[in-house]
Amino acid sequence: RDPNSKTFSAGGQSAENVNVFIDGASLKNNVLKGGIAGQDSTRGNPFSQEAVQEFRVLTQNYKAEYEQAGTAIITAVTKSGTNEFHGSVYDYFQNKSMISQNSFDKKNDVEKPAYQRQQRGFSLGGPILKDTLTFFVNYDERKDVGNDTVQINDPRFAQYNGTFAAPFNEKTFFGKLSWQVNQDNNVDLSLTTRRDNEVIGFGQTTAYSSRSNRKNNVNDLLLKWQSRGNNWTNDLLLDAGHAKWNPSAAEPDLIQQTYNPNIAVIGGASNLQNKGQDQATLRDDLTFTGLTWHGDHTVKMGIKYASYGITLEQNNNAVPSFFYQEGLNYPGGFNIPYQAVYSPIAANANLHTNQFGAYVQDDWDVTDRLQLNLG
Repeated sequence: RDPNSKTFSAGGQSAENVNVFIDGASLKNNVLKGGIAGQDSTRGNPFSQEAVQEFRVLTQNYKAEYEQAGTAIITAVTKSGTNEFHGSVYDYFQNKSMISQNSFDKKNDVEKPAYQRQQRGFSLGGPILKDTLTFFVNYDERKDVGNDTVQINDPRFAQYNGTFAAPFNEKTFFGKLSWQVNQDNNVDLSLTTRRDNEVIGFGQTTAYSSRSNRKNNVNDLLLKWQSRGNNWTNDLLLDAGHAKWNPSAAEPDLIQQTYNPNIAVIGGASNLQNKGQDQATLRDDLTFTGLTWHGDHTVKMGIKYASYGITLEQNNNAVPSFFYQEGLNYPGGFNIPYQAVYSPIAANANLHTNQFGAYVQDDWDVTDRLQLNLG
């Protein structure tokens, strides 16, 4: 697996067949790969780890209430504040002296490459109004200082060889207010933000100047109201989310020069992409318990409406690219390009889609040892 691209998959299928729910809100990516919003070509976490109270991983037989998944689902519940102040501070650090060197490099007396990883953050929760209003906040930051090596075997391009830094930086924030209206009603308002940046697109026969800067932004605002009565619970959820994925050339003023067949790529990167989604979701789930008929029943039903705005901008030739090759069919050799590609105008699309959903399910405990999930 690519260490710079972390995804979650199951059942031998791609990551596009999974989904993640945080406090009941779906993080599904409807635009890009990765299955989850913000998980296309990134090594970052989709959600702050310290803010998770508990989670479940479902790989089969999941119920009708879960959506937009074919292989596996992760559900997570976030932490809340209490009537007492609690907090944590943490810092994880690792550098090259803390990791082993592979036996081939050690045998050839190759120096360990530069490496550093640090993950740090804090959390704090407590009361604003005792027994009524509490808060919880968490901030998490991760910094990786990795590297990649450019090794072009043609001596004419030897000046581009070397080992160069490939840094990654991610910052996540989670904040939550919990209002206990009365013993039968409580309201949670939470905000999640994520920012990560990474240098990608160079190494092997591609020069460091041809790198791209990949930016990833994800935001989510969630309002959840739970009301309870005798043998019933209702969960009303309002969710607004934004995700944006934006790789672009680090040195856009440099033209790209490609020397075939697979000899060298120098100059700047030629790609520009700006893709994302904005969504607003209304969902209501009603659960009935204490029903009996040839066993015990828990019946749950719900409806959902989601509005998505999708933005797509892609231009793989935003910077002029010149192609060279030596041989009888290429009289210009490495001095005169045989092909030039440039497209100053990107392909654009702005789309809007609506999603409607409804379900009913029954968890039927036929006996102490047999439960049927009907949906």
